[in-house]
Parts: sequence; structure tokens; C-alpha cells
Amino acid sequence: MKEIRSVFTNALNEQFGEILKRVSPAERRKFSRKVAIALRAHRSDEILANRNADGTPMTPRKPQRRSKNKNMKMFQKLGRRSSMRVRANAGYASVRFQPKNHKIAENHQFGKRVQVNEHARVKYPERTLLGMDKQEEKIVFDHLYELINEAF
Repeated sequence: MKEIRSVFTNALNEQFGEILKRVSPAERRKFSRKVAIALRAHRSDEILANRNADGTPMTPRKPQRRSKNKNMKMFQKLGRRSSMRVRANAGYASVRFQPKNHKIAENHQFGKRVQVNEHARVKYPERTLLGMDKQEEKIVFDHLYELINEAF
């Protein structure tokens, strides 16, 4: 089963492996955590604005029959920072959804067909909730430059 997770440090290890080897594991862990928190904040803002990871607008939701407000945005609770979990150590940093939100996010991320009740199945369009784009790469590199300036 695919897991929704964004791993950010692999690209750093390829390009900046020698520099990161000079930094202590404790400092790398702090760096990874700081980067993951910044990326979680950015992803959260993008999800709440209903934009995919690549910056394109998400496929709008179907009209809701019983909804009083016809222009409600999707993922109002799923886009909160508290619904995303940050994991970081000296080797990697990741952002993923809390276990109770994981299934909903997975259904939208991969565009799955889901049985919503005993009478209906729904095919969700793909909406990329987690991923890397140019802005997130810039966030990572900005934090890396800060780490290099502090270390040297």
C-alpha cells in the first residue's frame, strides 16, 4: 500500500552530503525538524487554499445538496496543521497526516473509488495533498543556507 508521505532530506543528502557530514547529528535533527515544520505550514496553507502540491487549483467538489453555503472549500479540518504529523531525525524529515485523517487524505491523493455508505460508491478525483514544488524546495534550501551560515 502506498503511503502518503513527503521525504525531503534525500535530495539534500545527494547535493550537500559532505557539508551535512560536518554537522553534528543533534544539529541535523534540529535542522530536519525545523524544515519539516516549515513545510507542514506551507502545505497546510496550500491545502486550505485548495491548491495541489504543484500549485494548480484542485478539482472543485461536487455541489452538495444539503449545504447552505454553496461555495464551501474542501479540507477545512484536514488542512489544519494539527492534523499533520511531523517526524524528523538526523537522517530524514517527513510530513504526514494523523492516523485518523490518513484514509481520507489517501482517497483524495490517489483518486480512489470508495464505498461511502451501503448504497453508494464514489470515485474521488486526484487531489495532490502532499508533495514537493518549487516553493517547498526554496524553503528547504533557505533553511540549509541558514544551517551552513551557523556551522561555518
